Amino acid sequence: MTSSDSSHRPPSGPKSQAKRAALTGRIADVMLAEGLAGIPLRDLAARLGTSDRMLLYYFEDKAELVQAAVAALAGRLDKVLETSRVSGRRPPAQVMRDTAAFLALPDLRPFRAVWADILARGGRGETPFAAIARAQIEGAIASLEEQLDLADAAERRRVAAAILAAIE
Repeated sequence: MTSSDSSHRPPSGPKSQAKRAALTGRIADVMLAEGLAGIPLRDLAARLGTSDRMLLYYFEDKAELVQAAVAALAGRLDKVLETSRVSGRRPPAQVMRDTAAFLALPDLRPFRAVWADILARGGRGETPFAAIARAQIEGAIASLEEQLDLADAAERRRVAAAILAAIE
C-alpha cells in the first residue's frame, strides 16, 4: 500500500492501537540506536520480528511510521527535559549556557544523532523529514523563547533562533 491508496485505514480497535503503540515504541528504540531514515522498511521489519506488510497494516507508509516514531521520541525527550529544565526566565547568555549543558548530557547523544539526521534529510527536502525538521525547529525556538528574559516578543524570537543556530 502507498500513501496514494485512500482505502488504507490503520486498524482502530483497542488491541490494534496497543499493537501500533508497541511497534512505535520499538521503532523509536531502533531509531535511537541506529537511526531510521536509511533503513529499508523490510530490514526494519526484520529487526522488529515482523514483516514489512504488517508494518504497513499499522502505518500507511514509511513516512507515517517515521512521524509516529519521532513523536514517540519527542515524548521521551520531554520527560528528560522535565527533570533537567531550569525554571523561570533568564538572560540570553544563561539560557545559552543552560541549553548547551543540557545538550551535552550523555543520555542525549542518541536524540541528537536522530535530530541531526532529520535536519540533514529535511534540508534536502526529503519527505517526511522536511516537515518534521520544520516542526522540531519551531518547537525548539518556542522552548527557548519561553526561557528568555526579554520583554520584546520579536527580540525574544530573534535571540531564541540565534541561540538555536549557535548551539546547533
